[in-house]
This record gives sequence, structure tokens and C-alpha cells, in this order.
Amino acid sequence: MTRIRIHAALPVILSPFLWLASVQESVGHEFWIEPYAYRVDSGAPIIGNTKTGQDFKGYRHLYLPQRFTRFELHGPDGVRDVAGIVGDVPALNAETGANGLHVVVYQSTQQTVDFDDWAVFEGYLEDEGLPPLLDRHVARGLDPNAFTEAFIRCAKSLVAVGGTDGQDEAVGMPLELVMSDNPFRTKTPALRLVWMGKALTNRQIKILHKTASESPATRHTVVTDAAGAARLPDLGPGQYLLNAVHLIENADPPWLSYWASLTFERR
Repeated sequence: MTRIRIHAALPVILSPFLWLASVQESVGHEFWIEPYAYRVDSGAPIIGNTKTGQDFKGYRHLYLPQRFTRFELHGPDGVRDVAGIVGDVPALNAETGANGLHVVVYQSTQQTVDFDDWAVFEGYLEDEGLPPLLDRHVARGLDPNAFTEAFIRCAKSLVAVGGTDGQDEAVGMPLELVMSDNPFRTKTPALRLVWMGKALTNRQIKILHKTASESPATRHTVVTDAAGAARLPDLGPGQYLLNAVHLIENADPPWLSYWASLTFERR
């Protein structure tokens, strides 16, 4: 069993509802941006939720500025912050300008989770395609059944506004999934996994795919090559959630993970 402890600063006047939502943000695996629509008309806003959960099922978050360091909309006409009022649901409601591909970017503040069972941590490593770390953990003089991991979320979502022209690009998050091909126009698009601006090789990328909002998601994986690149399989129309994790040794807490996600839709 894991215990959750939140270290991000919260307003002293935070209501019980807001506090519950902020605590829940750490529970679960994937964190992703889920627009109401991945294609919107010219001039229409991009509206949607930030979510945490598993297998494309999760709960919505409130708009809480103290929970992120970046919440931006990158479009053909530049970059703007996603504005909102504390407690807004949905959290994402951004005006758009020029037509073309827009990229929603969200980078969280650092949060922590406490582990009191190594098997839980080991299971998560295996699920994310990361190597076993018990020997290294013990060699560092750490208790395998009482330790803390910090984590940071690095999420993106691609939305076509008034047309599908345009290209995803790196936006400078520590860990980032970058589409090399436009997924609105390519059945098997290529992508890159980037860590601090450099290719992350031989790393698992999880693909969750669902064909309708209530349908179960199917799970697939690809592995990056020597250039940090991979190509997605043709899974057909539907929503796609890509997820990758990078875990590094840290001073305090002893482990720090970065979680990259990217969502888009194919018709």
C-alpha cells in the first residue's frame, strides 16, 4: 500500500473540495490532457480537462495554478498562457487565433509519493518498462519499505483548429514526446522521446487507444531506437494517449521521475 503526501503549496482558504481534488492528482498512473474535441472550428476555443488515472479512465482536475509551472497553448500565432480562475472545471479553456495545429502544454510542480512496500514500486517500474532497482536502492543505504519518490508531469495534447496544417515541436519540457509526423495526416506517425533536449534511447512508450468515449482502451508499446525515435502502429481511428517515464537518482527524495504524455485523435 502506498501513502500520498502532497508538498505543493496550497491556499490556506482552500475548500475541502479543492483540497480533495489536489490530493487526488497524485493518485494513479497516467496524467493527460483530454480536450472535448481534437478538431475545432476556426476561432473556437479549445476546452477540456486535465486528468489522472489508468487506461484512459480517470478523474478531472480543477484549475489550480499552484499545481503547475507551465500551462500554455502553442499555436501558429504564438504562445499564450492558459488562463483561468482557481477551481475552474474544466481546467482547460483557451481562446485560439490562427488556423492550424495547436499544442496544449502542461508541466506540473514537483510532488511526492511515499512507498511503504517495495513490491508496489517494483510493479510500477515493470509496468513502465524501467529496469529493476532494488540492488541500487539498497546499495545507496535506503530502506526498501520506507522511502519517497518525487514526480513531475510533462503533458501535451494536439488539437487541430480550422484545419490540420502544422507540426508538433519540442517546447522545452524536461521529458517530452514530440511527434515527428502530423498524426492527423499520417496513419503510422513517427515520434521522438526527448530528455533535456537529447534523445532518450531504448525506452518504452506506452500507447493507449480507444475508439469511443465509453469503450475500453487497448494497450500497446513501442521502444525508442538509437535516435530516440519510434513509429506508432496503425491502430485505426480513435483517441490516443502516449506515455513515457524517466526515473533518476536524486538526493532528497532519493528518486525523481518525470512522466511525459501526449494525446491526439485520428478519424
